[in-house]
Amino acid sequence: MDSAGAHVKDTVVEWLQDQKKRFITKEKWMRNSPDSSPMDGGVNSIFKRRCIKHKARDVDQLMKIASRKWKMFGVGDCRNILKIWPE
Repeated sequence: MDSAGAHVKDTVVEWLQDQKKRFITKEKWMRNSPDSSPMDGGVNSIFKRRCIKHKARDVDQLMKIASRKWKMFGVGDCRNILKIWPE
């Protein structure tokens, strides 16, 4: 979770809590951290690209796709992101 408006709406947070999902609350999120942004952007970009390849019929299917794709995310993916990290 990040501090984007849509991500911190009460309905989103309540849904995550109801589903027993682990997430970082907006109070604990690193705000405007220049050190985390490139890695965060790289991870999100890869994750979204992998999820978009599959068309979910509903939220449950989307969550299954996202969970499966997240589990596939590995150290090699992080290494590839770090290769383009600004010096």
